[in-house]
Amino acid sequence: MEPWKKIQEEPSFSGTFRRVKRVRFELPTGIEKDFDILIAGEVVILLALTKDEKVILVRQFRPGPEKVLTELPGGWRDPNESLRDAASRELREETGYAGDLSYVGRTYGSAYSDLIRHVFIVRHCEKVAEPEPDSGEVLETELMSLPLFREYVKTGEMTDMGSAYRALDALGKL
Repeated sequence: MEPWKKIQEEPSFSGTFRRVKRVRFELPTGIEKDFDILIAGEVVILLALTKDEKVILVRQFRPGPEKVLTELPGGWRDPNESLRDAASRELREETGYAGDLSYVGRTYGSAYSDLIRHVFIVRHCEKVAEPEPDSGEVLETELMSLPLFREYVKTGEMTDMGSAYRALDALGKL
């Protein structure tokens, strides 16, 4: 199957944290159709494990679901920042931990977003500092056993289950 022909692209919305563009494609059938695409960029997501294999998680309020969720640490990659540097920085800022990074791979945010999630496993983590979250973040760090985390992922109470499954698979822990 060939990619569709892009006919037009224009900004549609620009908010505080999100931008949307409208893209018109010509489908193989000859029909033209508009799609709204969330412009999101790249993020790093970390399955971080302490030396005794406790998963390091963050609890935080999520505006979309309007509830507090327990999730993997992670965040936006800064312009010109390497993926490894972004992963180390986000883990340290959100949890105060550092460890040995391994890149697992990437996942897409959705079919209607340009979001790319870069998934890392971080082993042998140790607490090296107090968390220093961004001004718009209020976080609590939580440690969870790996077996309990596997069960927690199955509940669907995370915004990024795909990255969790990808990391658990890379660990051979599915």
